[in-house]
Amino acid sequence: MIVVLVYGMDNLLAKTDSNTNNTHSVTKVLIYDGQGVMGSRVEDTLNDSNNQNISVNNTILYNTSSVINSNTLSWYDVLIMPCGEAADYLSNDEIDGNSIKEFVSSGKAYIGICAGAYAGSNYITGQQAGWGGWLLM
Repeated sequence: MIVVLVYGMDNLLAKTDSNTNNTHSVTKVLIYDGQGVMGSRVEDTLNDSNNQNISVNNTILYNTSSVINSNTLSWYDVLIMPCGEAADYLSNDEIDGNSIKEFVSSGKAYIGICAGAYAGSNYITGQQAGWGGWLLM
């Protein structure tokens, strides 16, 4: 079973390229690729979206990082936490849950796929509490 948790989808296309006079927009996405990630195909999906113009008049620029904190998040509109091990995400010192909370609170988007959804939730049955609660604010 794959669980997807999305917060702030309305913000995905909200950033218009201010260097042009047209309506083309750019969405900057950061994909977590550190400890606990299991074979993410998120990059392939984003490339397909760009190549097939699925998101009309929007280009998705993405990068990956094994560190998630306020510095790495500062350049992005969306954070994607892909499939993996939720327990690894929650215990990883390279992931700052408070920075993710501030990121989301500032109006940015969070997409959690499978383990990313669990880690972003308020409580995981039988495991430690997630970063959550803030996703529903």
